Amino acid sequence: MHDEKGYDTKPDVASFNIVITAISRSGRDDAPMQAERVVQMMQERENTKPDTITFNAVLNAWSQSSKKSAPARAQHILEFLIKHPKLEPDIVTFSTTMNAWARSKDAEKVQKTKELLDRLLTMYEEGDRPKSLKPTSVPFNTLINACGFPNPNATEEERKHFLQIAASTYGRLRNYKGARPDTVTYGNMLKCIGKLLPMGDTRIKLARQIFDQCVSDGLVGYLVWDEMTQTVPFDALEPILPVPLLEGLEVGEDIDHSRLPRRWRNNVPLKQDRIKKEQKMLVLKKELGAKEKPRGMRKGRIKRIGLQYTAHGENSWGAGGGGSGIP
Repeated sequence: MHDEKGYDTKPDVASFNIVITAISRSGRDDAPMQAERVVQMMQERENTKPDTITFNAVLNAWSQSSKKSAPARAQHILEFLIKHPKLEPDIVTFSTTMNAWARSKDAEKVQKTKELLDRLLTMYEEGDRPKSLKPTSVPFNTLINACGFPNPNATEEERKHFLQIAASTYGRLRNYKGARPDTVTYGNMLKCIGKLLPMGDTRIKLARQIFDQCVSDGLVGYLVWDEMTQTVPFDALEPILPVPLLEGLEVGEDIDHSRLPRRWRNNVPLKQDRIKKEQKMLVLKKELGAKEKPRGMRKGRIKRIGLQYTAHGENSWGAGGGGSGIP
């Protein structure tokens, strides 16, 4: 309209950024390429040169892409910003590039993600500590999450190595000034323990340690409880559950997250916890091929996923409690 009729609707950088952000969230396979085409349009016009927010939106598109080239392309954009004479990467730039690697199927994704976290911390701590690069829990969580999704053919030694990286990253975050573990941190650590260790005393002991620290921080959100109940058997949980909660259970009844002691979850951001619940329920809906939303989503309760208390003290998993034990 501005070019054709002279209306006072001249596009600016902000308006282009809105378009790129919408494209990056569209879920389309060609979203990254479409986003980069808009960037090209910006570069060809006067007074609409892309800024860091622009490239972060493009990075988000690549981080959500399933294309094999996605993490390498995201890395290229990060390097471009680092070398740019006027633009600088920020914490979002690093976190999103890390996410592109973490979500990929690349055999070196854990190492690549770790290298980016190390680089971020070095740039922040050895530079003038710009606020835009101040680390949050997000990049730490991203690396821990990457460790929890090893290649299906990963050897026992490789899984042990990934667990060591996850544990080391968790320790760094706990000791880092300016950032602290959140409910996602604890959930991701429990996921790593459950996926990287076989069922046994070591797995149960490590999971209990992480869970106890989470309880102490008041961060037992839905994600944490879901991962904990998948990682350890019921008899390992029973000693830490309040007696009134156990006494009130009927055979086959779910131990719902909302019934846990309030002090266990006092510091969980409500919005973050709700999003995690909805994401899990959507996955369940897809797996079940359900035509309607599972009851847990409509009522804000997780009825179809949870620890089942049975007359034999066993736990079962699956839709409606029809599973055959912790996988």
